[in-house]
Amino acid sequence: MWRIAVIVFAGALAYANALHTPFIYDDSAAVVSNEHIRSLALPNALFAARENPAAGRPVVNYSFALNYAAGELDPFGYHLVNVALHLLCGVVLYLVARRTFASQNIAFAIALLWIVHPLNSEAVDYVTERSESLMALFFLLTLYCSIRALARGSTSSPRPKTRGRAVRPEPGARAWTIGAVSACALGMCCKETMVVAPLVVVLYDRAFVYDSWSRAFRERWTLYSGLAATWIVLAWLLVSGPRIHSAGFGSGMSPWTYLLNQAVMIVRYLRLAVWPRSLVVNYGWPRPLTLGDVFLQALVILALIALTVIAAARWPKLAFAGAWFFIILAPTSSILPIATEVGAERRMYLPLIAIVALAVVAVETARTRLRLPAAAAAVLLVASSVALTAGTLDRNREYDSTATLATTVDERWPSPVSDALVGYELGQQGRRDEALVRLQRSADGGYSTAWYNLGGMLLTDGQVDEGIAALQRFLGEAPLDLAAVQTHVLLGRAFLTKGDASRAVIELQRARSMDPSNVDALGVLSDALLAAGQPDRAADTYRAYLKQRPGDAAATLNLGIALAGAGQSREAATAFERARDLNPGDPRACKNLAALALNANDIASGIRFASEAVRVAPRDPQAHDLLGRGLAAKGDLHEAVSEFERALALDPRFKQAADDLELVKKATGR
Repeated sequence: MWRIAVIVFAGALAYANALHTPFIYDDSAAVVSNEHIRSLALPNALFAARENPAAGRPVVNYSFALNYAAGELDPFGYHLVNVALHLLCGVVLYLVARRTFASQNIAFAIALLWIVHPLNSEAVDYVTERSESLMALFFLLTLYCSIRALARGSTSSPRPKTRGRAVRPEPGARAWTIGAVSACALGMCCKETMVVAPLVVVLYDRAFVYDSWSRAFRERWTLYSGLAATWIVLAWLLVSGPRIHSAGFGSGMSPWTYLLNQAVMIVRYLRLAVWPRSLVVNYGWPRPLTLGDVFLQALVILALIALTVIAAARWPKLAFAGAWFFIILAPTSSILPIATEVGAERRMYLPLIAIVALAVVAVETARTRLRLPAAAAAVLLVASSVALTAGTLDRNREYDSTATLATTVDERWPSPVSDALVGYELGQQGRRDEALVRLQRSADGGYSTAWYNLGGMLLTDGQVDEGIAALQRFLGEAPLDLAAVQTHVLLGRAFLTKGDASRAVIELQRARSMDPSNVDALGVLSDALLAAGQPDRAADTYRAYLKQRPGDAAATLNLGIALAGAGQSREAATAFERARDLNPGDPRACKNLAALALNANDIASGIRFASEAVRVAPRDPQAHDLLGRGLAAKGDLHEAVSEFERALALDPRFKQAADDLELVKKATGR
């Protein structure tokens, strides 16, 4: 148990400074604006919107929903869960390694070095990438349960391969088999990489348990069939194409181009496994490479694959390490294009285990042959663990802000994507001119998302026409991108600003058709319908919006305006009173209540509401005019004249007050 305690302590220490980092990048979509995590109600809490990072990953999305239920949008809770998942992975890795290797110390060293390795930091520090660690946890549990279904004897001794005799399952083997299949099914609900888990279990059995494929399949067919059946779960999740426009053969990226890019990335992963410095959170899009550009990297990879195949005949355990590395990387790092991300260090979360295991076994083998004391290996383990922990702590600090991360990406892996990241941060810092230059360069370099950021910045600067053009350019290049829904919302707001309510309605209806759960789109659509002179429809959409955002005082006020425009005065008054209660410092609700009352000839209520508006906003000319109208209707003409004159003193061009004053003067003969 002390080994497990040390592993957990070391992992917790390595990520102690990662618990208070903010949400970054895709966390905005996966967590902050993900309406599907606002409730634990099923099935809504399982399925994020299409193209969302959590789409098609129900276990991941539900874990975010649990986090939201516990602490809403406080990043601390989300990071705490991410670290806890990583620690659990380290524990299960130790349990797997303990039943695989002859020495508990080897298992301990593998798990310890892996849990503090900086290359794993993205999967832990980046909330959205919980999908990687959750999938890895179920992947390792699948393997562990599969091993336990056959395990015999001491938990710390290896099991020799069977030769001509059946492997006798230990008591409870059926339960472990069910556990393996269940874990595999849950892993399929976390990330698509889990697809290779059944294959890895079969390869493990062949390398460590059976001396032939036929005996393995004959004695373990129940387990293998159950694991293979979980592919149905993954197929069902993928049938809706949760990220079809960013990944897969329909994403617009050539498989050959993507494969050439992976040669560069895999060699870089190997380097980072050995020397984890200059880590990068975003490697950008695949580049248009040729075979000549990546010849040396391709040669290295082909040589490693060849060594794995050759080793399979004589050293199957060694070959298993190579197979583990390449098979787990295959779904994301071969020919299946992921058009929005050429590489990601989180993809090495599980493959790194093979490299660490090879290194540990190599050191232990060398120590044994050289007859060095065990203390020498212990010193090396401590030194390596301390160095890796220090590297992880340093990397965690870079997650303290997106500005720091953007700078690291720009310095370590410059690309149009890094231009966009830096441009956005410059804009946030108020350095608008520099930001526009970097965003324009990114857009010209082929990164379509830069048009989205550029358009948003131009709209903020008041350059509405230029902003609309940039956003439309983005939609032209990436019409079904994750940001496309928000782009239609921004365009709707922009057209409202221009006074083109009909165009605004069209854009917002497109946003709603793409993502019916987008509450922001519903709210702006309500404003657009009201501006377009459709109060009945506006009232309906405001009601739907306020069911999800009941505390929005401005929308509640507009609901009252829409209801009044639709002739529903009583319902309008109720809405205005609710708006007044939500925001007592805003005089508009009282002014609307005063106008409704005066129009209904309820003079007393009109004066009361108008007086309240004057009290809240004594320099509001309309409030004084309404009070003057109420006083005039009551017959207090002298006081009415005073209120109209105050209104005109505040706004000499206020025609309504001038007309009202003129009427009262005529009535009094003044």
